[in-house]
Amino acid sequence: MNVKISVIYILAIILAFAIFVQISRFSTFEKIFTVNQEYKQSKLHYISCSVPKDYKKILVLYSRKDEGSNSLYNNIYYTFNMAKLNYKLINIESKDVEKEINKLKKDDLLVIGSERLYEIKKPQKIRQYIEKGGKVVFLVRSNFNQFNNIVGIKKNRGFLKNTLNGFKFEKKLFPGLDKLEITNEKIINSSLDVELNDSVDILATSENRPIIWTNKYKKGQILYINSTLMMDKANRGLLLQYISYIDDCFLSTIFNGKIVNIDDFPAPIKPGKDEVIYSQYNMDNKSFYKNIWWSSIYNIAKKYNIKYTGLVIGTYTNTTKTPLNKLNKLELEDIKYFGRKLLENYGEIGIHGYNHNSLALDNQINFKKYNYNKWESQKVMEKGLTILKNNLNNIYGRIKIYTYVPASNIISKEGKVAVKNVFKDIKIYAGLYTGEPEKGVLYQEFGKDPDVSGVYDFPRLSSGYHYNVDVMWDIYNGIAHYGIFNHFIHPDDILDKKRSKGNTWKEMEMSLEKIFANVYKNFGFLRPMTNIQAYDEYIKKEELKVYVTKKNNTISIYYDKLIPPAYHYLRLKNNKISKIKGGEFTLIDKNTNLYLIKGSEAKIEIKLK
Repeated sequence: MNVKISVIYILAIILAFAIFVQISRFSTFEKIFTVNQEYKQSKLHYISCSVPKDYKKILVLYSRKDEGSNSLYNNIYYTFNMAKLNYKLINIESKDVEKEINKLKKDDLLVIGSERLYEIKKPQKIRQYIEKGGKVVFLVRSNFNQFNNIVGIKKNRGFLKNTLNGFKFEKKLFPGLDKLEITNEKIINSSLDVELNDSVDILATSENRPIIWTNKYKKGQILYINSTLMMDKANRGLLLQYISYIDDCFLSTIFNGKIVNIDDFPAPIKPGKDEVIYSQYNMDNKSFYKNIWWSSIYNIAKKYNIKYTGLVIGTYTNTTKTPLNKLNKLELEDIKYFGRKLLENYGEIGIHGYNHNSLALDNQINFKKYNYNKWESQKVMEKGLTILKNNLNNIYGRIKIYTYVPASNIISKEGKVAVKNVFKDIKIYAGLYTGEPEKGVLYQEFGKDPDVSGVYDFPRLSSGYHYNVDVMWDIYNGIAHYGIFNHFIHPDDILDKKRSKGNTWKEMEMSLEKIFANVYKNFGFLRPMTNIQAYDEYIKKEELKVYVTKKNNTISIYYDKLIPPAYHYLRLKNNKISKIKGGEFTLIDKNTNLYLIKGSEAKIEIKLK
């Protein structure tokens, strides 16, 4: 009897398993085992406190008369806004410059963001401000001799005939960043040929010539940048940190997050065997990506506290006219498999496109350069995106999609609208932060998208598997500016000799791990986020205002419209933190006395030793 019961149980188990296998072969399986990617926006419950009138302020003199001045203006504007600094912009030739300088207190800061110093109506007011103990930062070199002795120039021979390439730190500034030396044309300095006074403290050089220094004049202090490097958007972190350098205490607000996007993932895996993979692993492409590549990417995420956002490609066909091709069932299996792996590990699924043709119409981009086809119309773009949407719903259940990254970082306004029309929940367009100007390329600032309401821009700051000085310069500038690490990789770089630089996967894996290890070592506090989580954090801080006062040995931070917590860098020149009320502090770098401040209440008080 017992034997019969056992046989019945075994047969029942076998039957149940067979039914499970059969169900899994049909789309109904996806409806039973749907994924969960549901974003609910945080409720915006602000806290605020009354703000004193004597908070620290920055006065910025600017000009927008030429391309270089305009670039510098933009860098000041976006850097200061993101850092939540209290600053006032005034045109350098305004008659109100004298009045505004007279308002500055000893603890305030004057930033001169123009080389057109000769347009100042009464330049002697700046001299008087410095003599009384004022602090001034000159963000760009100027051949205006009236200020030579103030800034520490003993002899000015005019502009150097040739630009200086590269950048070398002579004094510590910011962890990670100040260990790098640029020796190529990534940084180009148009500089003055100068001989400096002995009192000058040289902070940075290029080709052995001084390009950044400080000088004391009477009771005041000056930081002078003998270069045009702050006109480059990629150097905004450098700009902010040097502005903070001469202040006794300088607080800037940061985002405090790290984001890693995997472009073209999940996507159809190239069929067959590529020699670069087969020679190393004796595997076809599909086996390699499932067993080797994903395992490496997964382990790196666990080791260095990373969350991934993957961007789906439906097909690599180039169809851009009706009728559009259906998605291949076998290729959809690749997308299903890796998408589930991504979500199982707290990642996010976004989209890269129905196919890899940029969403652009005739004459909107250089189609020949990319071997792309123009789309027949915005309506056809939407048809393609609808095919992708329906297939994702079949694979995962009715999944909400929040992130879009354009193919080759190129998109038209019509393409943006098409994405939003089909994927109603889209919150993020992720493009490029810097690069060479090109028709149709999506260059962005962090914040609201200029074309589509309700969508925010989150540009990448760095990309690739290859650890090198140029990549780390971009990474550390992002962290120095906004406390953000936003990196992109592509799964198929190993299959492209140019993008892989001829390296094996093992070499690429080790190089990528070195990038993440360096960031983790220097800035382990950065919070891992997917794109939609980053969006939510950005919204929380969009309306935040921060005010700072310093009296004796107490620094007070006042918040307006705070959703706790807020995060800051605090640079102290002569003091150390003893204790804090209303928040927490962590010493980031003892060499530069740089702290991380976490604000949890409407007002924080920091006691100094």
